[in-house]
Amino acid sequence: MQIVDYDLPSDWSHLYLVPLSDSHIGDPHFDEEKFTGYIDWIAERENALTFLNGDLLDAALLDSIGDTYDATMNPNQALKYAKQLLSPLKGKVLGVTEGNHEHRITRRTSLDVSEMIADSLDAPYSAEGMYLRFRLGKGRNGKSVVYTAYLSHGTGGGRTAGGKINALRRLNEICLADFYSIGHVHKIQLDQDVVFIPDHQNGNMIPFRRTYASSGAFLDYGGYGQRAMYSPNRTGVPRVRFSGKAKDVHVSI
Repeated sequence: MQIVDYDLPSDWSHLYLVPLSDSHIGDPHFDEEKFTGYIDWIAERENALTFLNGDLLDAALLDSIGDTYDATMNPNQALKYAKQLLSPLKGKVLGVTEGNHEHRITRRTSLDVSEMIADSLDAPYSAEGMYLRFRLGKGRNGKSVVYTAYLSHGTGGGRTAGGKINALRRLNEICLADFYSIGHVHKIQLDQDVVFIPDHQNGNMIPFRRTYASSGAFLDYGGYGQRAMYSPNRTGVPRVRFSGKAKDVHVSI
């Protein structure tokens, strides 16, 4: 598992992390205006960063579920356009993963277009998922507040809201983190829980709060989703606020 560490500015009172995924560039239903709105919001704020969590390209191939003859761009054109759209975020991307749509290209050609996007943004890359650890701000003890996060594009989920939230919560079976996020399910969902961690040095148990958020997509309703009778879902992604003063994670949608 790839672990990436960041020391963020000690004078930041908070960090906004906006995970971007499932834009499906090349799909005729791609909502470019909404997608670029998020990009502009992140680019304009010093304390806003992002994580690119897969399916940025639709990558419709002849044997894929999506209709390649409906696509507005072939995969090569979509890759070039994604790099252009995302270029304002260079230096603000904490990491990049691969989605199942991009993985179609990797399986057939060995060319990893997600890694190409990461390289163009000087961002770390891990196809399967990434564990982030970052220090931020200054707490009451004068030290930085430390957070951990695990992000992966995700898999499964099915049609129901319960199935989708279960796909998100499965991340906690992999590792312990303050924050978990997937894309893939095309539905913004939030959840929190608490587990107790043994403090062997002091002989007690410490409550540890975990926050979960899945992303929506940037697709207007129609096409394959409508033909397959999937329910319409809200587009866009959550905004996650990490306090630099005390351990606190808050998600806005």
